[in-house]
Amino acid sequence: MNKKTIIFCCILVAVLFAAAAVGVYVLFSGKSSSAEPVRTSDELPASFRAIPSDAVMIVEFGQFRDFENAFSRKDFPPAVFSGGSFLPSLLADLPGRLKEKSGNGVAEELGRSALSVSLHYSGHNRISPLAVVASSDASLAALVAETAKEMNGNCVASSDGGTVLLTDSQVLMESALRHLDEGVSIVDNKDFASIAEASGKGVNLYVNHPSLGKLFSGCFNSDYLGYASFFQSYAFWSRYSLDASGDGMMDLTGIETHNMGSDEYSYVFDGLSARPVSMYSMTPYYASLAIAIPVQDCNELLANIDRYRDGNGDLDKARARRQDLAKACGISPEEWIKSLSVKEIGIVRFESAGKQEFVNMVKCSAPEMFSLPDTLYADKVYSVRSREYPYKGFLASLFGKAFSFSDEEYCAFMSGWMVIGSKNAVNDYVGGRALELDLARYMLDAGISGAFPSKSLLSVMVNVSEDPKGISSPFRKDIADGLVRPAEEHTIDMWTYSLTYKKGDIVPVVSIRTSDYEIPVVSKYERDTVVEIPKGPWRVKNSGTGRMNLMYQQDNMFLCLTEENGKGIWSAPFSSPICGNIDQVDYFENGKLQMIFASGSKLYLIDRLGRMVRPFPVDLGKPVLLGPKIYDFNQNRKYSAMVLHTDNTLGLYDMQGKPLETWKGFETEETIKALPELLEVNSALYWVVTTSRQTVICDFTGRPVADFSGSRMLRPGVEIKRSAADKVEVETYDGKVWVLDLKSGVFSKR
Repeated sequence: MNKKTIIFCCILVAVLFAAAAVGVYVLFSGKSSSAEPVRTSDELPASFRAIPSDAVMIVEFGQFRDFENAFSRKDFPPAVFSGGSFLPSLLADLPGRLKEKSGNGVAEELGRSALSVSLHYSGHNRISPLAVVASSDASLAALVAETAKEMNGNCVASSDGGTVLLTDSQVLMESALRHLDEGVSIVDNKDFASIAEASGKGVNLYVNHPSLGKLFSGCFNSDYLGYASFFQSYAFWSRYSLDASGDGMMDLTGIETHNMGSDEYSYVFDGLSARPVSMYSMTPYYASLAIAIPVQDCNELLANIDRYRDGNGDLDKARARRQDLAKACGISPEEWIKSLSVKEIGIVRFESAGKQEFVNMVKCSAPEMFSLPDTLYADKVYSVRSREYPYKGFLASLFGKAFSFSDEEYCAFMSGWMVIGSKNAVNDYVGGRALELDLARYMLDAGISGAFPSKSLLSVMVNVSEDPKGISSPFRKDIADGLVRPAEEHTIDMWTYSLTYKKGDIVPVVSIRTSDYEIPVVSKYERDTVVEIPKGPWRVKNSGTGRMNLMYQQDNMFLCLTEENGKGIWSAPFSSPICGNIDQVDYFENGKLQMIFASGSKLYLIDRLGRMVRPFPVDLGKPVLLGPKIYDFNQNRKYSAMVLHTDNTLGLYDMQGKPLETWKGFETEETIKALPELLEVNSALYWVVTTSRQTVICDFTGRPVADFSGSRMLRPGVEIKRSAADKVEVETYDGKVWVLDLKSGVFSKR
């Protein structure tokens, strides 16, 4: 895994921890808060008294009935990090089971009881949850423990007076009972007690930062354990209160307790003003990550960052780097950034040319003072074009490591923003693809723009749905599944983190939003432009033995045939890569099968012993990207080969390499993603072609059977259901189901 992906995943982890630890790369933090008590130690929930002092994370519920609302999202952090434990689901189902078993009164009594859920390291790199229910009714406690064990045989349950303990770990249960007997609990931790007493009643999430190393051990792959130190040192404890929750949303507001040493991250935003964030209007709606920092006084922000670096012993290194850059470029990073009159900086991560790319963003209020050689705009209306970027490393030397993950090859200036990144990423902006629909408008249309405060010192957005594979990579499999599963069920699975002011103090705000919102208008720009070329092996039938064999190509281009158990049969030299498929034909019509494949612009045919068959190879006239797929339309061994060429055209050829006269071809400016699928309806043959934007049904000649533009456009991969006679049912982009007459091309309502 490359370093950029690691950084992105760590930023995600920071948001999931609901802590300001994104600063591990952006160098920031909130102002320390002197949390004033709003309740006494005696007013803390009785359920705290049974939680061992080694808890990594604790969720306090004012009453058990608050649990269901708070956990309307099962990927709320404690549920995610419990590693897919059955306990959250058991707690959700417990009131209903008690009602069935003992009546409504018992269930209501449970609903009024205090509940806390904590996470603990239980050994063997495992994180286990502990639920503590505190009631004044000992008989209720015994009944809850008994019922929980009936509901799940793996549940470890125990009651002590009016206290019930539920977990999935015998080791954790023994520890909890020992703490309970000794009268020792998390409340004896002065830092926790202080922040808990400063928290109002309701649903509160507490994070024990010094113990987060245990959470890393239990939740993350070994490559990421080294990042635990930052999270551990950020604060003593942080607390996040649930402000609102509902269908597809959750809002939390937090406070932290700090050491307040000279190396504290809290210095970075000290004395700065919160301002509206405008970068989301310059962010593609399909971004997987966006980080924005509004800047009122760039000099003050840079001074704070250098003060933080000085406290960590890194300032001399940063200054030396700036001096090297100044010598190389003829201007220092400090002079360069001053000339731009910066109003906002940020980072955006989005898909470009088939991979996730970073771009750095700088909002400049005075473009006429823009200091790049020549001008990035040609006339008064700033006709946009991209050009090579000469100041690579400047932003990272000033603002932190996160700004080093853009390739910084090219740049453009548009709408008051400098966009810096790879050639493909910048050209997505210049060409209009990236901002055809911006994130701000997208969130407004989807009804989730309230995920951000009106003014911020820092704003972070992670949309898990846009890169579930990249996001899940640092986590152990059970944790990764808990994160990715909800993301795959929604078009938007957004986690946001903001630093803002409340009552004069800097506070972190975390919001979670999910939505199934679909863009009503189909994009005119492609996003999915990469054609996957299979690498094999391919199953082929050995006509000599009657068994299935495997055929593949080695890195040295040799072609190999093996038994399915891996035993080698033969290998033969070859000089170029094959094009993603090996099919079979009975070329001599004698019951013996040969293997046919493409490489370069030619079709090759070899027999079961690895010998080339004459008159092959035959030249198709232009290079093949993918194929061939072999068809015997009339069942007479007069084979046809379908291929996708590198020029984004489909070709249908006979075994002499000549185009079929019946094939007129399929033309599109969109990327054809795969070989077409053959569809038979009422004894007629059709081709189903998938492009980067849509599905097109063509007749046997390759011509579309209907006008699939506008509101009749079909999504890639759409299901095609056979209907009466020559008709099929299809679903268009807007979700409407139509009956399409393949002969007339007419759409009608179902």
